[in-house]
Amino acid sequence: MIEFVRLENKNKELWNNYALSNSDSEIYHLASWADIYSESYGYKPYFFLLKLNDKVVGLLPIIHQKGLFKNILASLPGGILLENPESHGEEVYRFIIALKNKLQAKDVVLYNRYRLSCEMFESTENIRILKNLPKDDIELLNEIGKKRRWGIRKAQEHGLTHQVFSPTKDLIKTFHQIYAKHYRDLGTPVHSLLFFVKQAEHLGDYVRILFVWKDDTPICVKWLIHYKSAIISSESATLKEYYFTRVSDYQVFHALKYAIDNSCSTYNMGRSQIDTGAFNFKKSWGELDIEEYPIFSSKLRSGIGAKKKKFNLFINLWKRMPVPLTKLVGPILRKHLSLD
Repeated sequence: MIEFVRLENKNKELWNNYALSNSDSEIYHLASWADIYSESYGYKPYFFLLKLNDKVVGLLPIIHQKGLFKNILASLPGGILLENPESHGEEVYRFIIALKNKLQAKDVVLYNRYRLSCEMFESTENIRILKNLPKDDIELLNEIGKKRRWGIRKAQEHGLTHQVFSPTKDLIKTFHQIYAKHYRDLGTPVHSLLFFVKQAEHLGDYVRILFVWKDDTPICVKWLIHYKSAIISSESATLKEYYFTRVSDYQVFHALKYAIDNSCSTYNMGRSQIDTGAFNFKKSWGELDIEEYPIFSSKLRSGIGAKKKKFNLFINLWKRMPVPLTKLVGPILRKHLSLD
């Protein structure tokens, strides 16, 4: 039987060593995320080492996301690490359901690569796009096609410049200002400034911020996370009044070049919905791996399309709100509502 050992300070090193040595692990499997979510949103983490015969065989990182209108147990984006899920998946699922019942949560949501139990419902509306990186930026330019190369040249003609920084509090504030305006324009509530401050604090050298300037004005930012041989584009935001500069092509190219220059083999473009504008833009960047990104739950969930229709009025109202107000209200909504 699997032994479920709660994460504590005394076994954090054991947890992280297992994550770093596991070929399937992602940045979201590090123990730091327990502190990031608890300190930024007040969510309670339930992180368990999975042991069999005193040997670690997996990691179970889940967060109790409890708010006024939300009460779920959710995994982080990397899901659960588990050796031999065919043999132990059902046992792990039963443990999660028992924890759900104990905490009186309404649902379990797992961003997992595989189904733990035949009782779980599966949503397959999202995919994840991974860019396989060539050996240098010359090969990258040859690979991406004429349209993207044209966009990069136009951006250079507009005088765009860029730099990648280790995050400081002042840089994170500037990042968050652009991020908040971008997501206000999309009609989407933002994460809190504190959420990014805590990532920088607990993840340290894993985090970088790419800034793009037009003259002396920062117009685009990317929150990049470097883990093993991959760079993850965690968040990206652009001021829409500068779209004409082709900054979208410029920032992606230089994020890819940064990954190549830092000996990475993969650039993770994040999750998207098929046949959306974001998906079509991402898939135009040369050789890609497009992976399914299933979401498993203990209850049948409404699809993304249905949720968008439900929130259509809210989205339109949000787009009209002043940015400072969205920065105040957005994190509160994210804490108390199920937005994913």
